[in-house]
Amino acid sequence: MHSGSGPTVQGVNFPARDRLPPGVRIERLPVLGTSWYDRRAGYWLRRIWLFFLMAILVAVGSAFVGGFLAGIKSSSQTGFVVVLIIEVAWSLAIIGYLMTRTFQRWNNLEPAPKPLTRRQRRTVGAGGALGALAQAGFVVGQFILVVGSVLFFGLYVTLLIYTLLPEYPPEHKARLRLAEQIATRQQTRHLP
Repeated sequence: MHSGSGPTVQGVNFPARDRLPPGVRIERLPVLGTSWYDRRAGYWLRRIWLFFLMAILVAVGSAFVGGFLAGIKSSSQTGFVVVLIIEVAWSLAIIGYLMTRTFQRWNNLEPAPKPLTRRQRRTVGAGGALGALAQAGFVVGQFILVVGSVLFFGLYVTLLIYTLLPEYPPEHKARLRLAEQIATRQQTRHLP
């Protein structure tokens, strides 16, 4: 893809990186950077890393959920069955909703996400603080991590599924935005 012309998205042919029209910018994505455009070895190494990261997240979430369910099973067989059914149904509902929403909006052009503000970055940092609390042995932090794993296990599985798609969803949205930029530049170039 790095020589000649690249893929076509919505009727727009992606030229090689060095042949992009002036003013067209390749969007930098989290984890993938701008490697998604060329899809060379660096891109695939990042995608593999992302897959393993999500697989580890699912494995850790599975351990939390399994521990939670084992604790319930040791005290009540009926409680275990009820909670297991609720967990499976809840996780499948999350996975079904997110996958349906993703594919319904797959080709919808959406604006690029705005960079995080200072306040938003601090809020994200608070999640790390919660993890540090749990690691330090604080019961409240551990409780929140276990409950979060139980409630959001379906989300973790969905993120793992996303890494297995031919195009990672943020990458696909970036390709749509880039196709729009290229099409706009080509139209303005052909105007009299």
